[in-house]
Amino acid sequence: MIKPLLEWILTRTVSGLIRLSGRTSRKIWINWNLVESLERQGVPVIYCLWHNNLMFFTYVLRNKRLGAMISRSRDGERIAKVLSGFGFLPVRGSSSSGASAALREYARMIQSGGSVAITPDGPRGPRYVLQPGAVALARITGAPIVPLCFAGSRCWQTKSWDRMRLPKPFSRVAVMAGPPIFVEKHTDGETVRLEVEETLRKLAARAERFVGGTLLESEPLLARSVDEKPNR
Repeated sequence: MIKPLLEWILTRTVSGLIRLSGRTSRKIWINWNLVESLERQGVPVIYCLWHNNLMFFTYVLRNKRLGAMISRSRDGERIAKVLSGFGFLPVRGSSSSGASAALREYARMIQSGGSVAITPDGPRGPRYVLQPGAVALARITGAPIVPLCFAGSRCWQTKSWDRMRLPKPFSRVAVMAGPPIFVEKHTDGETVRLEVEETLRKLAARAERFVGGTLLESEPLLARSVDEKPNR
């Protein structure tokens, strides 16, 4: 009885922090019209974001009935409960377990007109290295990959492998979308994988610079990925 109660308290606490962050943060929407345009057209989309962006985008993308791949681990079970509370449709599996079945379920969702969200460097990393699943799904379904990221002026950050981040209440947050990336069936998968990976890295770096965040100080990989400062 005690363990289920503790699990319930943990889930409620995490969900509460996400809602507090999402409701109080001062958001700057960058290129978000791209997302809104695709939604208005009813285009199925593969939203692609780094694993350490997941908590905040749980709020940003709430109530959209998005499919989300969650690992079959105990931690994955907790994440699935949190995401379900925000209107996501968890698909159990990962790049290391149940990947084929999860990919087929993702494809079924997209072919039925739904959209999905993928954290392509999860569930175990390496951080900011794109695994091939998102590109394979785009090739199979024809749905565009839409890169997403956020950066906060002040964030809580865990010590886990992904350095999960969540903006502190009332901080400034840049929420950024990149242009849709379509994958033709004849295109070399590795070339597209590298393109999406570099796009996500650049978006993350530019968003950090936009709000004066501190992530680049501890993430030289991101700092090297940006070749220009964002327009203010």
